[in-house]
Amino acid sequence: MSFTSSGEGKTESFSNVEKIQVSSVSLPVHIYESDVEQVTVTDNSKQYGIGISKDNELKQEEGTLTFNEGKGFHIFNFSRGEIIIEVPKGLVLEYDIANVSGSIKHDAPTKNQFRCQSISGSIRVYQGGDSGFVESVSGSIRIYASFDELTAKSISGSVRTVANENSKQLQCSNISGSIKIQLKNVTGYDMDYSVISSQVKDLYTDTEYEKSGNASYGDKSLKIDVTNNSGSIKLTDWD
Repeated sequence: MSFTSSGEGKTESFSNVEKIQVSSVSLPVHIYESDVEQVTVTDNSKQYGIGISKDNELKQEEGTLTFNEGKGFHIFNFSRGEIIIEVPKGLVLEYDIANVSGSIKHDAPTKNQFRCQSISGSIRVYQGGDSGFVESVSGSIRIYASFDELTAKSISGSVRTVANENSKQLQCSNISGSIKIQLKNVTGYDMDYSVISSQVKDLYTDTEYEKSGNASYGDKSLKIDVTNNSGSIKLTDWD
């Protein structure tokens, strides 16, 4: 492990990483591929307020690299900056990312299951993988790449997902935020769906469905389970 610092920022590099775990409170988290030789974490955050500070924690135990945002006791507390994690190109890792109010951007390939959870911060996922679980309360979800199996859940934040010819199962649920599913080269689907006070539409075939039921198209190669209460459900291009 090497260590360098510049200004208020701090950068550390790690080898033999197999999994990355992030637990953040308000700091934005950005994970992406780059030309680095090792997994490199840059923490350029700073806490402001009157009270007791607690440092952020960054450590590696065997193959798992963990970042935890430190939150001490502050009056009028707030944090600035972000956490940037660079992953060497071609390195495929597992990810478990959680945030409360800070945004999450993920742009790196994953293996096994990709997990990402937020309370009010937005989530943006630019690369897919085998299995994904993405959940938010009020922050919007945008998943620009397909997973073989994907679960995307929200309460009031909008949900946008993509499926392609390799996708096998897609589960989406919401309470009041809209759901849009983009189909790229999908040859057919079998969809179980339900809404209470909104609409279910397939804009590819210009079809509007009943409030709940089953709909199928083509060879049924993609299984879709999607539910909403007051938010709409649409199969359509959105990005």
